[in-house]
Amino acid sequence: MVTTFLLVLLWISSTQVTRPVPSKSADQTVQQFWSLELSGARLTETGWIQTNAFFLRSIPWSPNQPLIIVSDKYLIDKIGQSPTSADVYVGCNALGSVDSELRFKPSEAGGPLTQMVCKFSVALNETKDWKIVTAPPGRRIGVDAAIRYVTEMLRKTSDAQIRTNAQRTVAALKALRGA
Repeated sequence: MVTTFLLVLLWISSTQVTRPVPSKSADQTVQQFWSLELSGARLTETGWIQTNAFFLRSIPWSPNQPLIIVSDKYLIDKIGQSPTSADVYVGCNALGSVDSELRFKPSEAGGPLTQMVCKFSVALNETKDWKIVTAPPGRRIGVDAAIRYVTEMLRKTSDAQIRTNAQRTVAALKALRGA
């Protein structure tokens, strides 16, 4: 009788559904994505596809988006979290942008310390992982990743004007290191 009772209890406890606990918080998810973003992970189609794992829905590869150059120093703040969603903000300094012709354009404020706030809306998916639902458009990269990218594009092009633009851009970006 006791054995039957224990077997029934064991069966009941094994059939109860336990809710998975999120593997990381909403702000940790955004922080991991942001670190990859700054390192230049989304500069290639392969990297873009890999970082799509952070999103609830895949975002198509779009290589012609301007590159927004931002400082490596940033702050993350989570505001308005519910049990299944949150808004996570990343604050950093926008330093400028690089267009498809590899021209560098400094921040509109004229100085290296133009503040930028990026809002990420995140939600728990069906497996209880935090995923990015909406993110600001464009690609943001750190100064060192931008230097590597422009230098690589400089090596690959034979167009004289793009080579000149790239050389000027690398010089401007090197001057921004540490900003």
